[in-house]
Amino acid sequence: MQITNQITTNRITPSFRMYSEHRSNVTSYNYWTTTKFFRDDLNWNDFVFMMHNKYKDVDKVNIQCFACSDGEEPFSLAMKLDAYLNEKSAKFFPIVAKDFDKTNIYYAKKGVYEVRPAELCDIERECDMRMSKYITVGNAYRVHPNELYSNNSMIPVKIKNNLREKVLFKHADILNDVQNIPKSNTVLMTRNMWPYLPAKKQVFLAKELAKQLDESSLIVLGHFEISQGTHKLLEEAGFEMTEIYGIMCKKAKKFLPDEFSDAKIMFNKIKSLKK
Repeated sequence: MQITNQITTNRITPSFRMYSEHRSNVTSYNYWTTTKFFRDDLNWNDFVFMMHNKYKDVDKVNIQCFACSDGEEPFSLAMKLDAYLNEKSAKFFPIVAKDFDKTNIYYAKKGVYEVRPAELCDIERECDMRMSKYITVGNAYRVHPNELYSNNSMIPVKIKNNLREKVLFKHADILNDVQNIPKSNTVLMTRNMWPYLPAKKQVFLAKELAKQLDESSLIVLGHFEISQGTHKLLEEAGFEMTEIYGIMCKKAKKFLPDEFSDAKIMFNKIKSLKK
């Protein structure tokens, strides 16, 4: 879905419009959305290395990306994992990407986009200069080379099959899909989603995720969520922020202090019997 801001007298209120109402005016190649590849409110390097270290002894990691829009977010993560972890990335795939807008899912499966030159440079950098492994750029669509990197150009790109097979797109609403999220070793991408839910549903979702996920799982938020206080809701439900901005985990279970430990209790019982 497309997010549109409506100005009220003293605040900005988010509202929804279906993306299908808004096609690109630049070319006929793709479907227009407000997301992008490798959004910069997440340190992608730290994120991938954190997952690599956290799950180094795990055979399968379940990555689910909700509100995946047209697929740029899960494709970004798939590129990053493959480029940096190589054969060790296999256990992270497929990434399951979900959105409740069927039109988004339809276009995500096509894997055809338009990007500006700066975004193309970001993709190249994040992929460790191996973008050509994952994306076909420009000339495949008969764009003249002189137009590819002009300041105002929109460059058509297409996701290659070797990357597309790493992401599985599904239609789903997270509010009705929590029970289908794996409990353990799950990385849940929920960026640019929470503030558009009614307040009561945000609280409900935070509590349901706390019931569903265990200490081995992670929840990923964006700057938008954090600026709107979503992390506070999750903290109240039993999560805490990790050392990486935007990534939360279940609060570790606290051990009883020594004076209430089983050994201490047993010692006191024995001591009382001797009196």
